[in-house]
This record gives sequence, C-alpha cells and structure tokens, in this order.
Amino acid sequence: TGVSDNRANQNYTASAVTFSGSGRVADAGGTCIPGVTLGGLPGDPATDPNGNYTATVVSGWTGAITPSKDGYSFLPLARNLSDVTSNRTGQDFTGSTLSYTISGRVSDGGGIALAGVQLGGLPGNPTTDPNGNYSATVSHGWTGTATPTKTGYSFSPSTRSYTSVGAAQANQNY
Repeated sequence: TGVSDNRANQNYTASAVTFSGSGRVADAGGTCIPGVTLGGLPGDPATDPNGNYTATVVSGWTGAITPSKDGYSFLPLARNLSDVTSNRTGQDFTGSTLSYTISGRVSDGGGIALAGVQLGGLPGNPTTDPNGNYSATVSHGWTGTATPTKTGYSFSPSTRSYTSVGAAQANQNY
C-alpha cells in the first residue's frame, strides 16, 4: 500500500555472498601431500593430513592459487580464478619431491683418475667411471655419509657427511 508518513528505522543487514574453493594436492601416484600452503587464497590455508584444502572467497573474487612447501615443486604452478560466482571444486595440484645430484671425481695423488671406486652410503652406491667421475641423486632433505672404497687405496677425505641436502653438491672430490 502507499506510504503516507515517514518511516524511521527501516534498516537492513547485508551479508557478503561467499563461495568455496577446494582441491587436493597429491603426488603423481595419488599419495596426499599434507602441509602445502595455498598462497593467494584468503588466510593462505594449508592442506590437511589427506592433502585436501578449502577456502571461502567473496562473490566476484579474482586471484591466483599458488601451492608451496619446502622440498616440493608443483604442477600447475598456479591456478588463476576470476570473477568467482559459484563454488570451485577440483582445484587440484600435483606435487613432486625435489632431488639433487651429488657428484665429483676421484683421483690418485698425481691427479690420475681412479675408475671402480665405490661411494658407499650414497643412494645406489655409485662407482666411478673410467674418468674417475661419479654421481648420485638424493631427495630433498637427504642426510647421509659417503665413503669411497677401493682395494689397495685410502682416500682423503675418508668420508663426506651431508645433512638435509637442499641443493646440488658438485665437486665432491676425493
């Protein structure tokens, strides 16, 4: 009906319309990766023990979701969402553990390459090639001790210890 006089206190309460964004982070074999931070989403949520995450965004939200965790790389590098007006499920990422190479050369006191020297303690116990070179691949955070052995020889240094490897280790010579 018609309004014939003033109406005071005709207040309204507004609430933002929100939607959820969610997904899972796992390795190529499907094993979940907990503790991955999803940067760019409100509050930078992290994946739970099952590799799942969820976040709430306001209607019209635009941004990039970027996963990060020390020792991992992810594909895709980011997921770009724009003008979100519905729930966005399936915003999944695949993570891979970073790995590094430990390599060097073994030679005698005169600089002559020694073939057949085994580097015990490194993954796969690599053996030097005819040029005295060796290499081994370790996972991010690997800790261990390499010990060169060959009958009739002693080595300097006698061992090399590695703690929480986070980069390639070249020129690890004996």
